[in-house]
Amino acid sequence: MKKIILSLCLFSLFVINVQAQATDFTVTDLDGNDHSLYADYLDQGKSVIIDFSATWCGPCWAAHTSGVMEEVYEAFGPEGSDDIMILMLEVDDATPLDDLYGGGFGNWVEGTPYPISNLTAEQAGTIPSAYGVTGIPQITLVCPDGSIGVQTLWGNQWGFDYVANSAFSCIPAASTGSDVKMMAYRGGEDGCYGTETSVLVRNVAAVAYTELEFGIFRDGQQVGDNISWTGDLGSAMLATVDLGSVEILDEQHDLEIRLLTADDDDTNNSVNATLHRSPVSTDMITIEIVGDNWTGAETSYVLTDENGVIIASAAVGEIPNNANISEDYTIDLDLCYTLEVTDSYGDGISQDGYFKITDSEGAVLVDAGGSIASFLSTDFHAGAFVLDTEDFATVAEFGVVPNPVYNDATININLINSTRAQIDVVNALGQVVYQQNLGTLAQGASTHAINMNRLSAGIYFVNLRTETGISTERIIKQ
Repeated sequence: MKKIILSLCLFSLFVINVQAQATDFTVTDLDGNDHSLYADYLDQGKSVIIDFSATWCGPCWAAHTSGVMEEVYEAFGPEGSDDIMILMLEVDDATPLDDLYGGGFGNWVEGTPYPISNLTAEQAGTIPSAYGVTGIPQITLVCPDGSIGVQTLWGNQWGFDYVANSAFSCIPAASTGSDVKMMAYRGGEDGCYGTETSVLVRNVAAVAYTELEFGIFRDGQQVGDNISWTGDLGSAMLATVDLGSVEILDEQHDLEIRLLTADDDDTNNSVNATLHRSPVSTDMITIEIVGDNWTGAETSYVLTDENGVIIASAAVGEIPNNANISEDYTIDLDLCYTLEVTDSYGDGISQDGYFKITDSEGAVLVDAGGSIASFLSTDFHAGAFVLDTEDFATVAEFGVVPNPVYNDATININLINSTRAQIDVVNALGQVVYQQNLGTLAQGASTHAINMNRLSAGIYFVNLRTETGISTERIIKQ
């Protein structure tokens, strides 16, 4: 099989012998589970994406590490909306099993949520030819009715939206009723101060929609007003709805996006995500780059602060092949920093290469290799976060005296409403160094003592956490 496909792999050529109906097959994945195309998936109304690849094929590795298949599977596979199945078939029967775990370009199994099957000699001689495979990667879409929806998805249009729209184009909607299904969360999941939110929705019934209403809920509390969307969402159509930004006020939040427009099925009217605040660094960072054979021709990066000032960068050609670089930088505190890494080929840094940023305390801020794929964008913050928002819904007054403090401090709180409350003291690195659970506080004024004798001199932030938000005071320990 390798001899037949090798000359075509590098160019990812179109295929021939396109068939009208998919041939049934049963394969066994690396975990010993059987997968029957028709009985397990097509007959259950699912679209199936078949990835014909080989471990020695460069374009196959680029498609595999692009992250598109993982995104599609996580959104629409068994743990998502359960509309799509993905099967990767290693088509070269001469490939040793160990190659899938780290031979050739890298580890194909690690981080891959969908099944991988290493075809037997008999299967490698029949299944690819039944699907007209003459060049790889060939990523074929099979519709629930058994027809070939798209012979090869891999190409210039490759991306989450293209693959998702192709797969759902052959899944019919109901012929009656009204039902908009929340398919997947498509917004950001981390940031220094906040992130943009969006959702993918699908009209799975007959009635067309031109307007929808949504709500954003952070830790169970609605953020802002209802959000209206207008457009054209006909039967079986998909739409990505941008809902604006949401603040990240804590280390982690549970995010829920709800469809507030009434329809026939309220069991599919929400999607969830977890938001994380970006990691915190000191004012000294180290950028490490270990390259591969193609870093010089493919990889570039830029690190900027929130004001657009470039801290470090390298254009294509400025990072040597097989580079081993370590450079130190001093950065300003109280700013957010964004790293953007681009790989023109789309396979990130392979062959055990990586791009890493650490701070002077050893905290890892960025650690990426093949996961870079075509593009990586990630943030970190220098110094502890200082929240500009106050908990006006519950807290009338909040203060810490004396300031500066030597040993004992008094926290003065005046509440508009009764609430559960907690005190956190955070150092300049964003580390919680003291916590005190205040239990349920009654409406009105109260005072609480904290002993800071064991803390080193420096700047600290005292957070009052209630059921509705956070209030913060900056103090100096002498």
